[in-house]
Amino acid sequence: MAIDYESRQLLGDIYGCKPNQRVTIQKRLHSKGFVEMLESFQKKKAIKDLAILKDELKNPLFGYDSEKGTVYNINFTVRSWEKLDNFGEEEYNKIVTEPYGKEKQLKITKEVIIDKALELENTQFRIDDDDLGYPDKEHIVILEMLDELQKEGFLESLGCNFYIDTGDFECDIKLLKDLKELKAEKAKKDGSKKQKTIPKNEQTQSPKFRFNQGVMFRDFCNEILIIKGENTQEYRLLDTAIALPIGERIDALTENIEMEWRQLYDTARRLNGKIKDIFKIDNFFQIDFQNKKLHRTVE
Repeated sequence: MAIDYESRQLLGDIYGCKPNQRVTIQKRLHSKGFVEMLESFQKKKAIKDLAILKDELKNPLFGYDSEKGTVYNINFTVRSWEKLDNFGEEEYNKIVTEPYGKEKQLKITKEVIIDKALELENTQFRIDDDDLGYPDKEHIVILEMLDELQKEGFLESLGCNFYIDTGDFECDIKLLKDLKELKAEKAKKDGSKKQKTIPKNEQTQSPKFRFNQGVMFRDFCNEILIIKGENTQEYRLLDTAIALPIGERIDALTENIEMEWRQLYDTARRLNGKIKDIFKIDNFFQIDFQNKKLHRTVE
């Protein structure tokens, strides 16, 4: 079972202490899942001398509010950074909870790498999560795919970094095919694609966005945006916005929003970015920060 988000954040803080052997971290935490993670490190002899103490100065004696969390002073000595790195890589691969099938993951990863090689006119470069793009990066276990492509003899990995707290990665690679071979492979793939046409009677209709059971799609468009979890802020905002008329005001008091203005603002900005990446529609939400409101601009 994957560790929780707070434990991933703490693990990211731990990695930030490299290459020091002594780790001292003060952190406010809301659950105790991290304790099990740290104790497992000690059992695996990755760390020693573990001490987890509540900070007496930063935690109130009375009126404790669990929502505010507890400040802990965490101390230990690292016995093996390699063991901690191996644990982090395993957990990083678990971040993708709904992966594509293996063949689809390999196909997309390989296409992304070939496209970048041809764009740079170079067979040695760095790829990161931005190269995969949204939503593919949420469905590809990238470290495993790069390992598979290395086993196939397609590339050589020159070193990878992953960020367990954010899900980002960067990897330096060297392709084992020259540019001429890559161009031929891409030309063959492009030539086999069938052109899809839209019937004339559909071209005259105005496409509309729709949102159903966490899936946002647009008429006559093959792309989709998947929002996980009915209780997430992105889900509630999209569900509300699609149900309201174009231009209808949305703010912290709008029914079913259940967000403060800052949360609403940040959620709308995230969705604007995802919608632009997938559907090529800019400013789906018009945000009025001064008056603390926003509205949908596209049908």
